[in-house]
Amino acid sequence: MDLMQTAQLLGNFGEFVGAFAIVVALGGVYFQVRQSNVQSKATAAIALTEGWQRTMIEVASSDALGRALREVTTASEPGEVSVEAAFRVTAFLSCGLKNAELCYLQYQNGGLDEEIWVTARDSARSALSAPMIKEAIWPRVRLQLSAKFGAHMAELIEQEGSDHT
Repeated sequence: MDLMQTAQLLGNFGEFVGAFAIVVALGGVYFQVRQSNVQSKATAAIALTEGWQRTMIEVASSDALGRALREVTTASEPGEVSVEAAFRVTAFLSCGLKNAELCYLQYQNGGLDEEIWVTARDSARSALSAPMIKEAIWPRVRLQLSAKFGAHMAELIEQEGSDHT
């Protein structure tokens, strides 16, 4: 084997090794990205859980908010709800629905697992199920949401109403 053939053989071998190294490197990048996505979803779930916990602690520890929620959810006519109760419940629902909207956006972009989104969605829908909340408070709160998410929640509320009839 002469020098030229040896150089050609070494060159071919080098190309093979280089191609193999690129495949291995791409495989490593794939697994890193995949692990990063799993970690991002877990981080989002932890943040949402902490937010829900803070909200539930606030509701449980606030006599005024508890009374306002009771007043609004048990009222049968808008005139039975005080301005203060309507304000407190509107503020509470606005915060909760903005969190649900964030979950929706994260889910739509692949940053949140479906199970967590469904839990957030169903919690939001449940919070809007009382007649006075649907009639008097939801229309004001909806204005604070994106058009797409507001329409999505309105559709869910409408479906729930038709499920009970």
